[in-house]
Amino acid sequence: MDEIIIVSPEYTTKDAEIAGGLGFFMKSFLSALSSLKKYRIKLLTLGYRDEPKSEITPEGIEVIRIMTVQRERVAGYRNRDNGEEIDEISTLRNFSFRVYGYLNDNRCLSAPEGRICILNDYPSFYCLDKIKLLGFRTIAVFHLIPTQHIREEFININNDSDVNILVKIFVYIFRLSGLSADYFIRLLVLLLRFKLSRFIPFRMRFMLASELKGISYSEKIVVPSNGMKNYFLKQFRADKNKIEVIPWALDAEWFKQPEIPDNDKLKQEYSLNKDNIILLFVGRLCHQKGLEYLVEALKILEKRFPLADRIKVFICGRNLKLEAKDVRYEQRIKFLSKGLDKIKVYFPGFVYDREKKAYFDIADILLAPSAFEPFGFILLEAMARKTVIIASNTDGPLDIIKPEFGKIVDFSKIENRSGNFADAIEEIVVGDLSGMKSAAGREALNYRWDVTLSKIEKLFQ
Repeated sequence: MDEIIIVSPEYTTKDAEIAGGLGFFMKSFLSALSSLKKYRIKLLTLGYRDEPKSEITPEGIEVIRIMTVQRERVAGYRNRDNGEEIDEISTLRNFSFRVYGYLNDNRCLSAPEGRICILNDYPSFYCLDKIKLLGFRTIAVFHLIPTQHIREEFININNDSDVNILVKIFVYIFRLSGLSADYFIRLLVLLLRFKLSRFIPFRMRFMLASELKGISYSEKIVVPSNGMKNYFLKQFRADKNKIEVIPWALDAEWFKQPEIPDNDKLKQEYSLNKDNIILLFVGRLCHQKGLEYLVEALKILEKRFPLADRIKVFICGRNLKLEAKDVRYEQRIKFLSKGLDKIKVYFPGFVYDREKKAYFDIADILLAPSAFEPFGFILLEAMARKTVIIASNTDGPLDIIKPEFGKIVDFSKIENRSGNFADAIEEIVVGDLSGMKSAAGREALNYRWDVTLSKIEKLFQ
C-alpha cells in the first residue's frame, strides 16, 4: 500500500465554524481518498492548542498537527507557540518550515521516491525547493492564485485605508511609471527571480515566492480550472505538460433530497411566500467576493425593475480574518445595504451543513460577484441543490457555468460591474427559473468524487 503525505494549513475537524473553504475541501477530499482503501494517508496540518499533536481518524487517516494556532479562528493563523501572537503570513511561513523539518526528519522511514507528497495551497510551497532535494515525489495543488490577490489589491488600493503603508508606497511608485497591473506582477516576479526580493514588501514577497516555488519545484501542478492553467502559462511561462486541470468535487450528501422542516423554518422566520424572489450569497465577507458590486446592483434594480419589491436577499457568511480592514469591509457592506428601500437584505451570519443546504433550497439564484475566483466550490453546492447562478467572468465560473442554468457577467471594467450584474439579475428573474434549476441539478452530477478521484489516481501513476 502506497503512502500519500498531504500538506494543508487548514483542515476541518470538530469545530467546523471556524474553518475556511480549504478546510472544508480537505475534509471532503480526504474522506473520498480514504474510501478507496488503497493508500496510507498522512496529513500534516495546523492544530489548535487543545487538540492532540497526532491522532488517527475513523477513516484511518493519520493527522499530525505540526504547529499550534489560537483557537479563535484557524483562518486567522495566529501563532501561540511562544505565548505571543505572530501575524498571519509569518505563521504560514513557519508552517512551511515545520513541514520541511518533519519530512526531513522522517525521510529515512521508507524510500522517499516511493512516497507522494501533495501540498495544498501556496503557504505549503514556500519550502518546496528544499523538499524536492529530499527525494519526495511532489504535487502542488493551487486552490487560488496569489498574484491575483496582489493584482486586485493593486487595482483597488485606494479603496482600502488599512493596507500596509509600505505596500501603498510600493504600488504608488509603479503607478507613476504607468505600468499596467499585469506588467506590475511581471516586474515583481523578475525582482524575485534575480534575487532582488528585498525591494518587495514582505507580504507580497511571501506570496510571490510561494507561487513561484510551487510552479518551479513540483513534479506536477494541479489546478481546478483552465483559467488558472492559462494564467500560469502566460504569467510564469510554466510547462504546459506539467499542469493538470482537475475540478473539485462534491460529497454525496449534497445530492440528497431537501430537508423540508429546515426549509419551512426559514420561510416562517423571514415571512417568505411564493411571490418572493430569493437571491443568495454564501461566502466570506471580504474584498475578493465583490459584495460592493452586488449592493450597488440592487440599488440599480430598485430604480428600474418593477418586481424589485418582491426581492429578498440573504448574504450568508462573515469575515474569518482578524485584520481591521476586513472587519471594516463587512461593516461597510452592512451599512450600504441599509440604503436599500424596496429590496430587503438579511445577514444570517455563518451557515453550515443542514442550515446551509436549507438556504440553497429556498433560493432562486446564487449571486457570485467575485473580483476573482479561481474555482468557486460554492457554485457546485448551488448546482447540487438546483439553484440558478449569476457569477462574474472569472476563472472558476467560466469553466463551470453554462447558459442552461446560469449567467456569466462581464467584470473586465470596474465601473461597469454593478450595472452588468443588475442586468443579469433582471434577465434571469424574468426567465425560465424552473427549467434552469433542473438543468443545474443535472450538471452537478458531473462533479462527483468518483470522477475526480480517477483523474487524481492517474496523476499518482
